[in-house]
Amino acid sequence: MKDGCTHLAYKAEQAVDLQTGAIVAVTTHGGATGDTESIRETLPMAGEAVAAEIATPSARGQYAVNQNGVEEVVTDKGYHSGAVLSKIAEWGVRSYVSEPERGRRQWAGQPEEQAAVYANRRRITGGRGLTLLRQRGERSEAPCAGPGERAQETARAGGRVQSGAVAALDARRGHAEGTAGSSGGASVCAFARSAGLPNPSTAHG
Repeated sequence: MKDGCTHLAYKAEQAVDLQTGAIVAVTTHGGATGDTESIRETLPMAGEAVAAEIATPSARGQYAVNQNGVEEVVTDKGYHSGAVLSKIAEWGVRSYVSEPERGRRQWAGQPEEQAAVYANRRRITGGRGLTLLRQRGERSEAPCAGPGERAQETARAGGRVQSGAVAALDARRGHAEGTAGSSGGASVCAFARSAGLPNPSTAHG
């Protein structure tokens, strides 16, 4: 573009197991798609991917995936909105979404969204919330792959835990107590995005 900006043809978004760093789900979206829109597709996909692996034992005969599925989600403030937090709560998942400064809000006629926003605020200011948000920054943003590699992962993932993820979850947990009754991996999913390919019609030369 004339102002030097580059419009992206797509963006890739991934849900990452915060405990092991294994990629649980990858989705691609149009470059103009907002985070509050894309998470509505990626989080359910992550939940379905983990649910599909719950009964799958690892090579050591243990269960690497959390038997209760995805129970918590951790994101940056780009994903924050009352509607999103309300939907996450409706799905039975606890949110730890960083909250941007918006000033005083009017909640008339929005009791569910108000309750979800306040509950999320309490969680992110508590000890566990602060720890999870810090871990998200350390473990999910740093290893984000480039556009080409992410596109390949998207193709491999196909809406499920990518090939080898169960083995990775088991091997990288750091302990040998992954029985069906334990928490296992993929109970906490962090969200991160990576840049997509420039739109050839708008890329700045």
